[in-house]
Amino acid sequence: TENKLLTHIKEKDLLLQALQQQHSRLQTVFSNFSAVSNEYSVFEQQNKQFIDEIKKYFKQQWTAFESQWSIKWDVIDIVSWFKYKTKGKDTRIINWTQIAEELKQRNITGKSLQNFNDAYIDLIGIKDFAIATHLMKQI
Repeated sequence: TENKLLTHIKEKDLLLQALQQQHSRLQTVFSNFSAVSNEYSVFEQQNKQFIDEIKKYFKQQWTAFESQWSIKWDVIDIVSWFKYKTKGKDTRIINWTQIAEELKQRNITGKSLQNFNDAYIDLIGIKDFAIATHLMKQI
């Protein structure tokens, strides 16, 4: 019986050592995870800051671009602007290539947009009432 008890104690001791080693490894993994998690939080915060700065920069660039339409915009610029202004709206029924062709055939430039009205929107192929109304408000 003493031998059985001694064997049992040795087995339990080996099991305890294995568990302690596993615990130590898990503590190391958790420590590494915590460090990575903290670094990711810092990255995420910095990234958000950079994204906000980039959005602000491009908004300024776009505003400057829009302000020059009366003298410099061509068909591609107008179609790009139309697409940008309808971003987030359902424009699947609009054929932007056809719109560009219609603008080109009618020799419409950025300067022409100052005289644009609902009839021109329809004439160039924007038949969707909601999209046409939205674009006219933007112009």
